[in-house]
Amino acid sequence: MTLTPPALLSNWLRYICRCTLVLSQTIVAPLFLAAQPREPASKQSADQKPPVHIDRYGDPLPEGAIARIGTLRFRQTYIPSSLVFSTDGNLIFTACDGYPRISCWETATGKLAREITCGQWGAHWVTMSPDGKTLAGVSDGRESSWLLDTATGKPIHQMECTEDGVTHIAAAFSPDGKTLASCGAGVFSFGT
Repeated sequence: MTLTPPALLSNWLRYICRCTLVLSQTIVAPLFLAAQPREPASKQSADQKPPVHIDRYGDPLPEGAIARIGTLRFRQTYIPSSLVFSTDGNLIFTACDGYPRISCWETATGKLAREITCGQWGAHWVTMSPDGKTLAGVSDGRESSWLLDTATGKPIHQMECTEDGVTHIAAAFSPDGKTLASCGAGVFSFGT
């Protein structure tokens, strides 16, 4: 097939138009947009907040950071002394010596879901009732144990150690969930 001069010119013009369109979209337009004058930062409204940078897991980065090595998932501030799964397996509760809260983690994502304040020194030991409605903690000072509502984190009951020299270091619920046993330098049973 031979092209006549008008057909050859027509094909050539189509080729040049396509090249021009590609160049204008990939090189010229971005340069033009970058050259547009921008409003100085001092004139920006006070309501505008700087963009929040996130890591690859969607967690916010500290101001000025551009990346994070590792992750914040399942990252406990203190060394955990005990942990317990929720009865449905969707949450993990951790207790740490010296940390004044019980941390509640989403099992699937590792995100910190919430924290439950518990006593001045926090919890050394944490356990869950068989029905999953009550969380029991033994204080880090080991002089008391308490029961907490799992859904709200609110205290239900606090039990003080009344005998001299007795310290609580661990606790467990009975299979029916009606009794909490706490042990250490002595064993006590508490009705729930």
